[in-house]
Amino acid sequence: MAVRRPRNTPAWALVVAASALAWHAWMPAALVVGFLAWLALHRRFETPSGRWRRAWPPPPALLLLTAALGAVLYARATWPVEAAFLPVGLNVLALILVGRTAWLARHSLRQRRLT
Repeated sequence: MAVRRPRNTPAWALVVAASALAWHAWMPAALVVGFLAWLALHRRFETPSGRWRRAWPPPPALLLLTAALGAVLYARATWPVEAAFLPVGLNVLALILVGRTAWLARHSLRQRRLT
């Protein structure tokens, strides 16, 4: 039986929202760069039949790294505390969600092995 990788989609949404809130002045440029990157890479994620390969969400280790790095960088930014509070909080919440998901997956796997 294949082990199913937990989907951390809510945690990824929090990391993306934190980035959008922190860098809202750069969002138009980020949208243009994202669209151009999609134009360049979208064929890479398609199978020969035209269906999309599963490329999202990325591995949980990448989510942990991104959320932790984001929380540290936003906390160390020279912004006022009021401006940095929400991005840091969303990244920390994402870390909590990933940790909870990993703990539940490990705990349920252990319970299945015992029965």
